[in-house]
Amino acid sequence: KNTYPYAATLVAVWDTLAMVLGVPKKQFSVEFRDVHLYTQPLLHDRRLLRLSVAIHRGKGRFEVLDGNIKVATGFIIGEFDPDSLEEIKEEPEKVEPEEVMELISNDVYQLMQSRDYNYL
Repeated sequence: KNTYPYAATLVAVWDTLAMVLGVPKKQFSVEFRDVHLYTQPLLHDRRLLRLSVAIHRGKGRFEVLDGNIKVATGFIIGEFDPDSLEEIKEEPEKVEPEEVMELISNDVYQLMQSRDYNYL
């Protein structure tokens, strides 16, 4: 039986926090505290693994679920230097509503890779 590693579960929590804060993960350190690991989800050949990551505002309490099954809980604390993020925060390009954006699959993979997403 193949199981989804706990380390990957914690990286999913880190990814989620970085995404919510709008900070690139590579420039954002985190500390996990009071982590409880419950069940490693099984990986199936014909079914996708769908994890739900919830992070509570304020205290940073997180919970990871596989359906109704608790995978991990704990606290995540993020640390980043706002000065180092000045160059990253740029005004997004304004796209006119009537403008159609067409992407080929290669474009999508390049976008995912530029945002540090791994895919098979």
